[in-house]
Amino acid sequence: MSVEETITQSWGERLKQSVAGIATGATLVTAMVGALFWNEGRAVQTSRSLSEGAGLVVERPADQIDPAFNGGLIHVAGPTSAAAPLQDPDFGLEFAGLRLERKVEMYQWVQSSRTEKSTATGGSETQVTTYSYAPDWQSNWQDPANFKEPQGHNNPQMAYSTRNSLAAGARVGAYGLEDDAIAQLGGAVAQRLSEDQLAAIRARLGAGVLAQLHQGSLYLGRNPEIPAIGDYRITFSIVPLETISVIGRQHDSGIGRYRTDSGNALLMVEKGNRDAKDMFATAQSGNSTTTWGIRAGAVAGLILGFSLILRPLTVLASVLPFLGAVMGFGTGLIAGVMGLSLGLVVIAVAWFAHRPLVSVAALVVVAALALALVALGRKRRATGAATANS
Repeated sequence: MSVEETITQSWGERLKQSVAGIATGATLVTAMVGALFWNEGRAVQTSRSLSEGAGLVVERPADQIDPAFNGGLIHVAGPTSAAAPLQDPDFGLEFAGLRLERKVEMYQWVQSSRTEKSTATGGSETQVTTYSYAPDWQSNWQDPANFKEPQGHNNPQMAYSTRNSLAAGARVGAYGLEDDAIAQLGGAVAQRLSEDQLAAIRARLGAGVLAQLHQGSLYLGRNPEIPAIGDYRITFSIVPLETISVIGRQHDSGIGRYRTDSGNALLMVEKGNRDAKDMFATAQSGNSTTTWGIRAGAVAGLILGFSLILRPLTVLASVLPFLGAVMGFGTGLIAGVMGLSLGLVVIAVAWFAHRPLVSVAALVVVAALALALVALGRKRRATGAATANS
């Protein structure tokens, strides 16, 4: 089933809306400039903290705690243990591990939409949005009140939700582990439920709930091959009790976050017996990846902001659809150049005190882009003049 919604905006309404969008664009540009400044400072501080930590860390055996190292940055690698099994109170299950992850999905109606726009001579724009509905597995409840057509697409409230549980009294060797350390561990392994566990689930839920195993996971419903709205499929995964490596501050009989002079709180955890040097190298690589990800997102935000600022020009020209398309391409190109250029300038300024060579290189790229834009403008004016003279 699908529902269509058609909205037509006059040229004047679109122009008024685009002018109002200038403020939004300016706010977005300002926010992205701030984000770039913050990101560069964060990257430098994190890099310095990791370098500081790499020079301070001390190797310690996991099975021996020496009070002489209290307050220091230590690296230990060893087997893990927990004071009690992981428990799922909703289903009455127990698992041996460091973290229990329960993924809950309910079969429910999902709304999707597709929008097509067309501009007519005179600048009016018609937007046709088609809403379609199909059942699918979702971890989050799809509220029918938000559907364009709620009738016939009712989803019952979810009785269960996705959740994580951490082991109590977790340790690596003789050292106690804080929850922050356990939360960092990845590599959760899906658990295939047994018939005994299914019996425990049925006893907890009662006879009125249809519970069965399907491909090793829990299924609540009549037929997993033909799911019905309101059915559940639930998967349990655990981070097992195994050897891990930890870098952090020794405090009495535990390991927590170590505050560096550079300002960061270090607590690194990886699976397996990892050398401290390798762990710091991995952390530096992760810092670089995060830095470039934020840079890319902020530059994309700058481009969007400038696009909103320049959008009134496109709307003005859209009285003739072809002219509007040409103007839209031109303003998009200008917004791209302006966003990238401003992004590089901000990065260069923020890094100048810490990475002079990188800053100079970025400024050279900005200058080249600016010169290219000026040359393109002169070429267009010259071409226009030649056309007029002919």
